[in-house]
Amino acid sequence: MELNKQSVEMKKNFFIGRKNEIEIFKAFIHPENHYLKILNIHGLGGIGKTYLLAEYSRIAKIDGLLFLKLDSDDFLHTPAGFADYLLILLKEKSDSIRTYTSVPLENCTRNLNFIASERRVIIAVDSYEKMTALDRWFREVFIRHINPNVFFIIAGRNSLEGEWKESPAWRKVTKQIELKDFNLEQTSSYLSHHGINNIDHVTSLWQFTEGHPLTLSLAAITNKNPNMTSTAADNLTENIPQILMELTKRWLHEATSEEQHRLIESAAVLHIFNQEGLSFVLNREISQATFKKLTSLSFIKSIRNGWAIHDQIRDAIRIELKH
Repeated sequence: MELNKQSVEMKKNFFIGRKNEIEIFKAFIHPENHYLKILNIHGLGGIGKTYLLAEYSRIAKIDGLLFLKLDSDDFLHTPAGFADYLLILLKEKSDSIRTYTSVPLENCTRNLNFIASERRVIIAVDSYEKMTALDRWFREVFIRHINPNVFFIIAGRNSLEGEWKESPAWRKVTKQIELKDFNLEQTSSYLSHHGINNIDHVTSLWQFTEGHPLTLSLAAITNKNPNMTSTAADNLTENIPQILMELTKRWLHEATSEEQHRLIESAAVLHIFNQEGLSFVLNREISQATFKKLTSLSFIKSIRNGWAIHDQIRDAIRIELKH
């Protein structure tokens, strides 16, 4: 019991920033919240969505709520696959799970409704951008017909679109939360947990990473000796290729085809790009549908004169292409 308490305190003490997001969650799980049903957390890969969900879980547990976290990579994207996995999580958290029928979905909903009749339940789905095949069913069937005492957190690289935004009814019960990079103060607090306290070193790391949590973590791992003899800038220069190449692998996980990888590499060569420019560079026509898939990636943003890749990712891809 004492060890478990210490573990919880360590997690609490290590969690940095996101004060506004924590306050939103506390209001979300407050008994007087009778209108918000869904929180949508979105942001670049490595921005800290999974860590925030872990902190939400810790807070929910303290308040006596049942918090169930699913990662879309862990189950088949069918109603039965979703229900089977959710039942596994329910069995781990509750001793009162019963087998009512041979149909997984019915078993899942009946058990979930029974538990929700006694306590509030939070279902958090991470990496939701990979669940496009299940999106309509999840929204129109599962969420719509489950016990009102079950609430949802949907986390992914992209904000919820389509019917989630177009329907006034869904907009009313959904709150969007975009996670952004750390400021200098948050970066300083984060790096202090890695033993990096020299202000010049902290500032250099912040300027290099632009406060991106995953980049900060990788930079801290390779720059965590606070008594290094070389300057912070020199040390960063040595490690930039290693850090950026690791980030490239993580971010490009969103691109699901060789064609998308080629388009991203071509776009990285250009500071600003559009459909016509990419077609010219590649010497072939890029269809509207193909270009739309490219610009829907979370690390590509719309700007005044076209589209651009997130600066760090563009640099990472350029370095990898150079190698």
